[in-house]
Amino acid sequence: GGGQTAGEMLTRLLVNQQESKETTVPHILIDALHLALPVGWLATAIIVVNNLRDRHTDIKASKFTTSVRFGGLFSKMQYALLVLGSYGILPIVLLGSSTWDNATIPGEMKNLDYIWCFLPYLTVPMAIPQLRAVSLGEKDGADLNPHVGGTALLQMA
Repeated sequence: GGGQTAGEMLTRLLVNQQESKETTVPHILIDALHLALPVGWLATAIIVVNNLRDRHTDIKASKFTTSVRFGGLFSKMQYALLVLGSYGILPIVLLGSSTWDNATIPGEMKNLDYIWCFLPYLTVPMAIPQLRAVSLGEKDGADLNPHVGGTALLQMA
């Protein structure tokens, strides 16, 4: 299936990197970690808005989520940092990657135009309504339901 193909591609990439004197496997793993940060931060933002939405019922049910423990203001600030951080880190991660400096992967990626690295910024208009509703406190409780899904769509985009 698809997992076998992906596994074979990863194995080939790692073997090619090990044979290369320019880039080592740890650099690829560090790059993968850096590239995963924006995705992980948006995934965390989904959980934060979900916890923010449910915090009133979580208090009654004795569920001690971060929204219950630290309050709604903390969660709103956390959400803003996660969403804005996922955009802010992109140029640092993409242009500072060791893979770009020592492109030994097929297609010599360092010769590509860097403009595609900034495609995620096309999703900023999707992020603005989420940030306004969640972080600026325009909505609360069940009114945040569309923004749980909106944040998930933002991550998917």
